[in-house]
Amino acid sequence: MYQQPVFQLCWLRESSSGHLDFDAGTKVAANHLELAILGLAPGGAGETTAASAMPTIHKLEVHHIFGALQSYERVQSLPKWLNWRLTAFFGPLNNEFRIEAARHNLQTVCSLCDRIREANAGHAKSEVYLPYLSRREWNSRFESFERMRFERRNGGIQLVQGSEPRSLESIVMRTAALVFQPRPDADLPFRFAASHCNLEQPWAGMLADRWGVSLRSCAPIRSLEMSLSGQSVDAWRKSPRLHHGRYHQIWSRVSLSLQWVLRRWSLAMQMSSVKGLEDIEGSFHVMMFNSLRPWAENSRADLCYDVLNENHMIESFRRASRRLQIHMETAAIWLEKHGQTDLAFEYRSADPSLLAARVAERCFRGRAVRAMLIAETGLVNALTRFSQEVKMAETPRAIRKTTDKLVKAFDDHLPRIFREPGASRKVASGIFLEVTSTMALAVGGSPRLDVQMETVTGELYRCDYHALTESLSAI
Repeated sequence: MYQQPVFQLCWLRESSSGHLDFDAGTKVAANHLELAILGLAPGGAGETTAASAMPTIHKLEVHHIFGALQSYERVQSLPKWLNWRLTAFFGPLNNEFRIEAARHNLQTVCSLCDRIREANAGHAKSEVYLPYLSRREWNSRFESFERMRFERRNGGIQLVQGSEPRSLESIVMRTAALVFQPRPDADLPFRFAASHCNLEQPWAGMLADRWGVSLRSCAPIRSLEMSLSGQSVDAWRKSPRLHHGRYHQIWSRVSLSLQWVLRRWSLAMQMSSVKGLEDIEGSFHVMMFNSLRPWAENSRADLCYDVLNENHMIESFRRASRRLQIHMETAAIWLEKHGQTDLAFEYRSADPSLLAARVAERCFRGRAVRAMLIAETGLVNALTRFSQEVKMAETPRAIRKTTDKLVKAFDDHLPRIFREPGASRKVASGIFLEVTSTMALAVGGSPRLDVQMETVTGELYRCDYHALTESLSAI
């Protein structure tokens, strides 16, 4: 028996001042996609939407809307709830000219949905991402609908050009919208994907340990995918306010998780290519940054390193020299294995401990590693501001402003840690999902973080939830 395809719709639109129409994870049968975009989906696939509480909405079809838009008399005979919904989407329907324009615009919506169904290519279930439309963009929505073209990529239908559902901006915007307007049926996952990343061992294994993924192969990691349940972002709404009794306890765990993932990502991306290791001074800085243990001193109010505390910094760099020596020896072994004997010589010495101590001293006196520590502090501060502002937001404009602030903070601070141009944008979404999962566990929820890593030889490794929970609980 033929089964109607089901779409999970994700769409944000500011249709009027202070009003945000929001679909995130709403399950819709393929033949009801037009109704879902209008805000009239009759709860496809057993799910319900905000509009499904309206009387007789379960019997509504697209051809009923076309029939109602044939004349002014038919529009006036519609139930008040339906007349209001159509007016909100198409504009006033108080004369024949405007009703005719609404019929034309409804046909535009149907053409848009036909292109989505065509891109689906017969799959039983797909995620549909439509772009965020601000109030100004909403005024020209039908012209935008005519230009939109779609492709199926990585299990989701998305625009060929325009909004990228896995970008940091898109993920943060959806997160903020869910906090601003909670939706119990919002189960569309937040995804991060890094394809053709070619992360080499053992640095890829150090990164995988953060998520409870045990890599048995020595082959490089070709692709990495991360998925976090849409329910987990509710943690930002539950995060404690400033001066709350649990504020420092929870945010110290979140900060520690962020520091770990920043260190592991930067090390894996810098060390996984000969080109990255050819930047000897830059590699030393990244190794030194990773050798400095994340700040976890709960007896102080600081969530990260205080770079102005000179005595503490001296002691931290001194203690990190042994771990720096291990990183340098690992890099030298990897380079020799890949035939880069001359370059490997730069990372080793007849007295490895003395070389590591000298490099640590040089990093201490320089600015690069301190700039990395300042950058991670800036990210922690940006996340704390985001958690406070998104809970106080009262309008879609405030949501957009809060989102822009956090994205700008990531754009400003991450390039100081990731030396390769453009590398920070590749992993920004994954870092935000990691922090969100830690926050979810810290406030008493379940992270439900799913990580899948594929090696160049085709081996698949997935997250061990038990190991992940233990890893995050230890923070």
